[in-house]
Amino acid sequence: MPVPPQAQKVLDDIDKQLHEPSTVTNVLATVESKTGVKRLHLVLGVVALQALYLVFGHSAQLVCNIMGFVYPAYMRLGMKMLNRLEEQKKMKKMGTKSQ
Repeated sequence: MPVPPQAQKVLDDIDKQLHEPSTVTNVLATVESKTGVKRLHLVLGVVALQALYLVFGHSAQLVCNIMGFVYPAYMRLGMKMLNRLEEQKKMKKMGTKSQ
């Protein structure tokens, strides 16, 4: 059964991101090499299991609320760290120019 072009584009974008270097993709690469299952299929399987758990699982509301809190908090802290690093780089540049 052929995949619609829009869905194929989304899958290609996800697959491209799964091959960029990061700690998560390194773990996925290890699992992929040991099992022979593609990274995209691993991620889609985990997402499908998570979706099923959120619909039918025990304490699904609690898990959903935790995910809704933890992910935004993680992203906010990541942005703060990124901004702090950028400010430190600016200060170093300013310090070297004034001396």
